[in-house]
Amino acid sequence: MRGTRPAEVPGTPLVSIVTVVYNGAATLDRTIQSVLAQDHPSIEYIIVDGASKDGTLDIIRRYEDRLAYWVSAKDKGIYDAMNKGIALCTGAWVGMINADDWYAEGAVSNVMRAAIGGENVNIMHGDIWIHYPNGSQRIKRAKRSGFLLRHWEMVLNHPSFFVRRSYYAGHTFDPTLRVSGDHQWTLRAWLEDPAQFRYVAEPIAHFTAGGASMSIPLGKALAEGARVSRSVGMGPFGVLMGHVVRTALYVPQSLKLLANQYLGRNKDQCDRSMVSVWNIFQDLRANKGNPKGMLVMVMFRIAHLLRRSPISFILFLPYFIFYRVAVEWILCIELPWKTRIGPGFRIDHGQALVVNDHTVFGAGCTVRNSTTIGNRRLPDGTYSASPRFGDRVDIGANAEIIGPITIGDDASVGAGAVVVKDVPVGHVAVGNPSRIIRRRS
Repeated sequence: MRGTRPAEVPGTPLVSIVTVVYNGAATLDRTIQSVLAQDHPSIEYIIVDGASKDGTLDIIRRYEDRLAYWVSAKDKGIYDAMNKGIALCTGAWVGMINADDWYAEGAVSNVMRAAIGGENVNIMHGDIWIHYPNGSQRIKRAKRSGFLLRHWEMVLNHPSFFVRRSYYAGHTFDPTLRVSGDHQWTLRAWLEDPAQFRYVAEPIAHFTAGGASMSIPLGKALAEGARVSRSVGMGPFGVLMGHVVRTALYVPQSLKLLANQYLGRNKDQCDRSMVSVWNIFQDLRANKGNPKGMLVMVMFRIAHLLRRSPISFILFLPYFIFYRVAVEWILCIELPWKTRIGPGFRIDHGQALVVNDHTVFGAGCTVRNSTTIGNRRLPDGTYSASPRFGDRVDIGANAEIIGPITIGDDASVGAGAVVVKDVPVGHVAVGNPSRIIRRRS
């Protein structure tokens, strides 16, 4: 164990931060720098290494004079290492940031300011940025749902946690759990008293998607989930409910992981128009409360992904036939599987919708019923290009947009409009023929 004790600054709480790492040479430097760059004046930084063999120790030694402690020894897993790190802390509050993750700028001082006046608060937490292998990112808001926390998984964001050290004294992690130790710990604290949690409505940390908790097989996930349920006193019904919820949500979680892995392997081929399995989840969010829109977009995304390979197109030909019959003939939505559609596409009141397969939509667009979007036949018998839409374009019902027209980001097309010319960014087109009447507020 080596390091230098921090100098405490009067009037500010000493915050201990623990990083546990094993063979994390690829990402540890970023984590360390995010801690050392914090502007809170009293920070005690501790690193617990599990006897790494990949150069991790060289990185730790590089920052040794700025660490309070560091230790390298074999452990029994991540939660055993967390318990070791907490035992070394002397601060009033303890934050834990793993070697794949890193803190947001000013995170510690922001959390400590939010903790002022919370004498009965033991756990501060907030939102996080999630980073995916294809380079995209999004904010993951904390789901403060007792039901999901009891019967599904860790729906709060553990990298954002700052916990009073006095509370940790009687609440350690279970080192025998593989990936659910933080879930079990948080669930116990929630059942003890939800009021001891205080939420900070801002991103506290950055999280790298694709960790161990996303790759555990269903059988092991159910077994570990049942252990968590029993350990907090849930009876047979609670365990059964957990099995049902975890099984129902396992498939979409697995599809999300496969999408992330695919995008990571094909990063150079990804562009804004590429559709991945992950788009399904963004479409579901955009169509929340709209079952028909959700169903159509799930079916569309699957068909769009399968058609990319001639072999998969042949193998899944029955699905393409089913898609054509179900979506176009039964649901009356002509949305060809070749259409390029960005994530978060919403279909409102979906019926009598016609879209040409050469149309291009950006992210977050909305279309409504009885709308026609396509090309037009030219005098020489050829066809013009189809419209291109930017991000967050809102199209009203009964609109007609035909030909090589560009609709800019954040533009709107009014109900019943016949668009005959480009619509600039942030403007609104109304009427027949359309005219630009105002800039969208």
